[in-house]
Amino acid sequence: MKKQFFLVILAIVTAMSASAVEMPEKRHRLELTFGDPMAVTMSQMFYLCGCGPEEYFNAPEPSERHGFALPTFNLSYHYAALPWLEVGASAGATGTFTRYYRRAPMNTVEEVLFGSRYAYLMGDLRFTYWRNDIATLYSSLGLGICFDYHDEDHKPLGTRQLTVLPGVQLAVLGWQVGRKVYWVGEIGVGQKGFINVGVGVRM
Repeated sequence: MKKQFFLVILAIVTAMSASAVEMPEKRHRLELTFGDPMAVTMSQMFYLCGCGPEEYFNAPEPSERHGFALPTFNLSYHYAALPWLEVGASAGATGTFTRYYRRAPMNTVEEVLFGSRYAYLMGDLRFTYWRNDIATLYSSLGLGICFDYHDEDHKPLGTRQLTVLPGVQLAVLGWQVGRKVYWVGEIGVGQKGFINVGVGVRM
């Protein structure tokens, strides 16, 4: 039974790989996508809940927080080096901004403006496993570097912190639908977020 199962899986993978054997006519890709700010939101949460001064834990109860997050903006370029492999690079940025209150010296309450800005640059590989005239399915892995900048505005001086981190993006499922101008989307985890959608052009 197990042998038959693996034979079926192998047949499916072989059939899907065969659809990506031919080199695409247009080998250059330029894409602009937007994703959820997963990485910067988690970074801000860890900073506020564990990496900042102890005053964060002494805020008045209930602690009032008001904030918003920008989507992740991502620009990427890829080149079809092989029928089933594209190599490229991507750059992106996002940010979150929060207004909250905490207990200050002399038992007073002060307002704090907290911002977290996030930028990354990564090289990545795309593995195409199915393609026809108008649609493509792929997975990808990106590795690079990220710059995480936190700043707080409060009396008397405020604080600033820049952290350099490794960047990773794993797209479990990616798709392109269209010919010269196409719709692109990805589901994965990393700096671009869980869901990434946008437009691209083949050149």
